[in-house]
Amino acid sequence: MIYGWDLGKSPNKDLVVGSFKIAVRRLKRFGIRVFKRIIIRQDRGGYTSSDYASEALSKGFYLSYSRTGEHGDNVVNEAFFSRFKEEWRDVLEQATDFEELRRLVKKAVSYHNESSRYHSSISYETPQSFMKQQIKLLTQVLL
Repeated sequence: MIYGWDLGKSPNKDLVVGSFKIAVRRLKRFGIRVFKRIIIRQDRGGYTSSDYASEALSKGFYLSYSRTGEHGDNVVNEAFFSRFKEEWRDVLEQATDFEELRRLVKKAVSYHNESSRYHSSISYETPQSFMKQQIKLLTQVLL
């Protein structure tokens, strides 16, 4: 499930912090209010900025970074982006400007999360449907 994303002309800390804040808002819409047991797994780059780390840690998230140059440490994200680029390359290459690219990426993310692209790794559900089911189950177990 893609919770937060954004596009920028350069991968800087503002882009990373902004997409993180979007993800937090989305998680809250799903009904998650406490983040103390959620692990954020990522590679390096803007994710190592003190602004990003402070934002995530202040909300109770755990941060888990891959080792430098070890793509296998973050295999889930690497596999996702590989498939995403392959599946949407032809569509995204049609963008004539940055705003059109943003619109096309939004469409691709929405399709991934919500539409009829079912995932075998999550019982042939959409990521959004699976997430809602998991939150419901966790809520029942924790109460």
